[in-house]
Order: sequence, then C-alpha cells, then structure tokens
Amino acid sequence: MVGDGSATPVLEVRGLSVRYGPALTVLRGVDLEVPAGAIVALLGPNGAGKTTLLRALTGLLPFHHGRVTGGEVLLEGDPVRRTSASALVRRGMAQVMEGRRIFAELTVEENLRAGAVTVRDRRRVVAVMGETFEMFPQLAGRRGDQAGYLSGGEQQMLAIGRALMSSPKLLLLDEPSLGLAPRITEQIAERIRVVGAAGTTVLLVEQNAAMALAIAETAYVLQAGQVAMSGPAAVLRDDSDVQRLYLGDG
Repeated sequence: MVGDGSATPVLEVRGLSVRYGPALTVLRGVDLEVPAGAIVALLGPNGAGKTTLLRALTGLLPFHHGRVTGGEVLLEGDPVRRTSASALVRRGMAQVMEGRRIFAELTVEENLRAGAVTVRDRRRVVAVMGETFEMFPQLAGRRGDQAGYLSGGEQQMLAIGRALMSSPKLLLLDEPSLGLAPRITEQIAERIRVVGAAGTTVLLVEQNAAMALAIAETAYVLQAGQVAMSGPAAVLRDDSDVQRLYLGDG
C-alpha cells in the first residue's frame, strides 16, 4: 500500500471485496489510501470496478443491490463501512458524480447554496461561496445565470464547486473529464490542482490517465476488481505498461 504510515490517512481501504447478487464479485481485496492534503488518482478501464468502489465508499452500494463481503473502509481512522450516505456527508465526504448532475433550472449561485444544506452557519456559507468563486473565476460572472446554459466545462466546475460548499475533508471526483474537449479538460485539471493546493484531499477517479497522472501525487490502477499497480504518479507515467495501456504509447 502506498504511503509512509507517518500520519492517519483521510481515507483508507483495507482488503475491500464487493459482490452483486449471489455470484458476481466485482472487487477483490482492494487496498488503497488517500493521505491528508493529497490528490490520489484511481485509474482503470470500463468494468474495472471504479464505480463500484466509489459506491462502497459513499454508502450507495445497497441502492445498487451490491454488498461488501469483506474488508474495511476507514475515514480518518474510524470504520465507516456501515455508515449511511447522509452520515458520511456530515462526516466530511463529498462526491461529484459522473455526468455532473447540476440543477439546470437553478442559477449558479442557487446550485452552490444547494451544496451547503448541511451548513448551519450562514456566514460560513457566504465565506465559502466567495472562496469557491475565487477557485472558479469563470463562475463568478455567471452567478445569476441558469446553470443549464453553462458550457460543459463550466457545469463541471459548478459541480465541483457545489461539492466544496460543505467544506469537505475528502472530495471524490468521478470521471470529471468525461465528454469534455482536451482544452476544457486541461482547464478542469488545473482547477482540481487549485482545489488540492487549497488543502482539500481528493480521490480522482479517471479513465483519462494522462490528465490524472499530471495532477496526482499518487495513483492506483484497478484491473478486474483488483489493484494491479500503485505508486507515485510520476513513476507510473514512466511505466511501460501504463504508457501502452492508458497513455496511448507503444
């Protein structure tokens, strides 16, 4: 497992196995950790188990008729495998799901406020919204615009900004580059880098390995429900198998 063990990771997955129905095992003994303040990438092709892992982490697995058959999930050292999705949000976990899923009929500002429904201090909401607009200046000038009229890249920024409104300890990003042009993907990657630099811990789930490895400190490669390799992102970028399978080389 990656990490020097000097501090408790924000997220730690130990030997996690997941099954759908009586016979379909999707994850097999997955180990993964996300240190505080780090951006960690989880790579893998379609069907590798990335989405299932996110469902297990966020308490959504039962809604998809799946169940954890072994292992543990720790959030800041505390077991949370059996914790509900709503309780995980209150404990500081936020997710941006694949496909953005913004509220198209609401304004940009209303979308952001929707991300702060668990925050009782209204002054804190105003302060965090200001910080979010600083991270995503493209949104600041469109705060009164209907979200459905934003570009795909702006909608992705809004989805990330909405998740940040709860000041999460851990931000889970599911395929944020999906469906975006390369130039827009670069902009999203830069914004994720800014989010990480501001102190938010990020688990980035991506098929776009080039983008993910460019901004992550550490990466894991998931294949057929198991961790096939892991290590510093810079090392994996130079790995011949990663280059051949995920970076289009060879």
